[in-house]
Amino acid sequence: MEFIDCRRDIDNLTNECHNFIKYIISKKTPLPGTYFAINLNSESSNQLVSFAQTLFNGGDIPNNWNEHSDHVTLMHSNSYYISPKHIDMWEKLSEHIGIQAQIKPVLLLVNDKLATLKVSCSTVEGLSLDKFVISKIPHVTIACAPGVSAMSSIKELEECTTVVELNEPVMFGSINLVEPQNS
Repeated sequence: MEFIDCRRDIDNLTNECHNFIKYIISKKTPLPGTYFAINLNSESSNQLVSFAQTLFNGGDIPNNWNEHSDHVTLMHSNSYYISPKHIDMWEKLSEHIGIQAQIKPVLLLVNDKLATLKVSCSTVEGLSLDKFVISKIPHVTIACAPGVSAMSSIKELEECTTVVELNEPVMFGSINLVEPQNS
């Protein structure tokens, strides 16, 4: 390959990068640490915790576990920059802030690390929101053992072999942009 051929490839690449950066700059980019989520309403969150408690020995989530059970993560801000497709997804979610959503259980996983619920999400009008879940596994992390990250739910759901299939309780919430809290 001659230098001039390589030079043309570099020119094309530089031009593509320049166009993408111009595109990004023209948009209102998200703050680091922000993410879109479907926040469960209080009744749904409490209902989920009550249901999950019955699956643990002693009828309660262990005291030393961290309870979450309040949202389905859709998309983190660090996904925004992956491609123009992700930028479009972020912008579409921005248009749906405050929209009511329905969260339907699919299966439940409870093990010695965590309790998590795989779900399917839609607006109450029926528009599927599952396609906006960057992890590809819509879920609500219910609780985690000490030292276990809520993000472990994804891996555990991918690798699990023993689960309980569910179709209730159906839960409700709304789409929100969650911003990092100042320390």
